[in-house]
Amino acid sequence: MEQAMRLGPTIYPILFAALLSRSLKSIGRFCAQRSVRMSTLWALMNTNATADPILHLVSMPASILVWGLLVLWVMSPLGGQSAIRLMYKTNITETTHTELRYLDNGPLGNMFVYQGITVYNDGSWPRTMRDIYLASLMQSIAIKTGPVDQWGNVKIPRLETGNASQVDLNGWMPVQEAPEVEAFTSLFGMPIVGLTELKKKGDVNFTVETTYVELSTASMHQRSNFHDQLTGMTVDCTDCYETTSQNGFLIRSQRFLGLPLLEKEGVDPNTPNYTQPRTLRFNSSIGDGTTVATSQVTQKMVEVSIECVNGSCAATKIRSSTTDRRPKDYTIFDYWGSILLELMTDANSEELAREVNWGSTSSLLFFNDSRAFPMQSGLNGAPREVNISQIDPDLLAIRASILLNTGMQAIMAPTAFAGDLPTNLSVYGPPHIPAQGLLAVTNESEYTSHNRSAWNPPAKLWQLVNDLAPFVGASSNATLTTYTEVWRPEYTWVVILIVSTVILVAVGVAGVCVRMKTMAPNMFDPVAGLTYNNPYLSLTGREYDPLDADERANLLGEKRVQIGEVDDYKGVKAVFGEAGYVTPLRLGIPYH
Repeated sequence: MEQAMRLGPTIYPILFAALLSRSLKSIGRFCAQRSVRMSTLWALMNTNATADPILHLVSMPASILVWGLLVLWVMSPLGGQSAIRLMYKTNITETTHTELRYLDNGPLGNMFVYQGITVYNDGSWPRTMRDIYLASLMQSIAIKTGPVDQWGNVKIPRLETGNASQVDLNGWMPVQEAPEVEAFTSLFGMPIVGLTELKKKGDVNFTVETTYVELSTASMHQRSNFHDQLTGMTVDCTDCYETTSQNGFLIRSQRFLGLPLLEKEGVDPNTPNYTQPRTLRFNSSIGDGTTVATSQVTQKMVEVSIECVNGSCAATKIRSSTTDRRPKDYTIFDYWGSILLELMTDANSEELAREVNWGSTSSLLFFNDSRAFPMQSGLNGAPREVNISQIDPDLLAIRASILLNTGMQAIMAPTAFAGDLPTNLSVYGPPHIPAQGLLAVTNESEYTSHNRSAWNPPAKLWQLVNDLAPFVGASSNATLTTYTEVWRPEYTWVVILIVSTVILVAVGVAGVCVRMKTMAPNMFDPVAGLTYNNPYLSLTGREYDPLDADERANLLGEKRVQIGEVDDYKGVKAVFGEAGYVTPLRLGIPYH
């Protein structure tokens, strides 16, 4: 189709001119046989191109015939142009819906982690969790500020990045395009099952619901590290209940999971110790001093709209969750979060030893400058170590929150970020949204009758804890818009081409018909016309020579002719004759 449209503007005018001019000459010869005005015959026999009717309008009186010939010849360029504009490419849009699974860090996902890691491994965890946490810090600045992480997982923006001035009726806020590391909740993106292949087929749009922790503005003070056993940075919780009070642990973990509270005799679950947010402490030792930064930790539940266009995905809108109503003051640190603090401490501190190494850890370098590559070379002496007391407390809190969420994802889905996830969706548990994850694996009577608790998970949860499940997967219904490229007719140009072709065929058929009815020889050829009754040009020597131009051209084909001069005793005149009968023309000679 494309090749035909390219050739059309060249081939069509050639065919049009050849057919139309010959047909007009046939019609003119037929008219001459019957009698015709000279002006009509002249117009029919001398119209060989689009420009000829225009010249006729100038050189001879305008007539219906001349105007008709002009319309006929205008069809030639219009037909040629229509050939190249007959079709155009467009896309057929088809919308389908498909299910995706993504990391559930709601109640069910957290219970999965608690039972699968804390219970099964007695609170221990693989060293590779620490390694992938450190790997997140090694990503380039372009990746850290971009919409996806190093492995193509879509990053979740912080709720504060939404443009509140453009919020719609449903509470959605467009995500501001601010290329800052602090715009995102984590250095990792959201592992999503099936998205890699789906986005190759077309544009994808879907929403995810997720939870992230955030810290309040850091409060700092200095103390001596004389009694400290570790250098670098340690992280701990000053008032978490996991090891200090079973009642407190159960009450806060139940609220964090959204489960009904178990009534304990003599325990008031509404006392401040059971309702206030917990406090995290970052201890950074430099020399003989330690900077201590403390912040209260809370959680935010958000919904994020993700769009993939031409294979590139990004979060485009965000709003507070409309389904997850859990209190914000209860976090993973009321359940299994102590191992996250242990992981971060392990990655950022070391036991006191002789000074065989020095410098700040990757996390501390990230606290100091989130855009810098968190690595020190050791060349040209020791650089100044990072002192977190010199970092803006608000900025420190945001960056510390990013690392907490990064570490949380490293524990919840350490094998999921590099892709190649199982495509069997049943591995990830039943379809659900994070807020209703526990209800998806138990019946409502068990849920509301206090038969399930942070320590007593639903039986179906144990079926999910296996080597095949990289995480518990919440479900989302994605909209896939595919575009199929097709040819569409340009109807205006199609009509023009049809009209032009019909006119050409009609004139051509008319030319053939009148030619069959024409007895008069073709005497209108301009060159052959010079040979009639020409004493300076001999034909066959017969008494009668043919009148048809084609036959005369065959007879005279080998003769050499020229326009030259002869002397007829009345003066020198210019004639058309055989080269042997005439002499060449000369300058300055008045010919008649």
